[in-house]
Amino acid sequence: MQQPRVFSYVVAHDTGFAPNPFHDWCTLGCCKPKIRATANPGDLVIGLSRRCERIVYAFRVEEALTFAEYWEDPRFRRKRANWDSPSRIEQVGDNAYEPDGRGGFEQHRSMHWNHARDREGTFNKRRDLRPGKVLVGRVFTYFGGEGPELPGDLNFLRVGRAHKCRFNGPQVKSCLEWFASLLRGLQGRPTIWPEQAMEPCTPDSLTALCGRAGLSTQTRCPLKRGRVTSHLRPEWERTHRSPCARKLEQHQNKHLMESPRSATQTTGPRGSIISKRE
Repeated sequence: MQQPRVFSYVVAHDTGFAPNPFHDWCTLGCCKPKIRATANPGDLVIGLSRRCERIVYAFRVEEALTFAEYWEDPRFRRKRANWDSPSRIEQVGDNAYEPDGRGGFEQHRSMHWNHARDREGTFNKRRDLRPGKVLVGRVFTYFGGEGPELPGDLNFLRVGRAHKCRFNGPQVKSCLEWFASLLRGLQGRPTIWPEQAMEPCTPDSLTALCGRAGLSTQTRCPLKRGRVTSHLRPEWERTHRSPCARKLEQHQNKHLMESPRSATQTTGPRGSIISKRE
């Protein structure tokens, strides 16, 4: 019998969407297209926190479904995205792609919808559908933002970008034994959910929540190509400015600190601050 494979990766945005651990099934139908393309039933998928210091979740792949099968399967109808529901769990449903009858899929309003322009999120849709597979499993443990530290004997699971899946026999055995020792099911709430997250909420509140995580607005960086998806927005604004802009701001702040209290401020070109002595 072939030994199962182990996949480890960083869950950059733990929102309850990918993975989706609700309704007695752990499903991975969005994000991580390479893992979904290569993982098979029996394999173990382990998600780590941003710095790989904690376990977010782990699940054993039971089936690999097509998106059409996932949409039509009555077992997963409760996972269909319902953005207008007062339930946060229904809003983060990952079953968001309905066959359109022409060989394609219609994206429903979900975490990967372009809420800023109220239309399909074309980039997310293309990435989600590329592997053509949804991984599902009933044997899982989901800690969310309350997970334990990564055991020292599993430090080989640490990963930077992308994912890791090339482990030797003893390492795979260690992962399987560790996974067998865990409590099953939902053990915590998603990392970015507030403490009262299991209570009803409004679609606007969730839009604001995932907007702060840079998930659904699809904002494009004015200085670099690509979307803001890996940082909270204030952090992105702080770290992705040009060196000239940062130097100008430092100079302005230093000048204002050295200026007497009688100085007045006016706004110059492009929003720069100019101090005038009275």
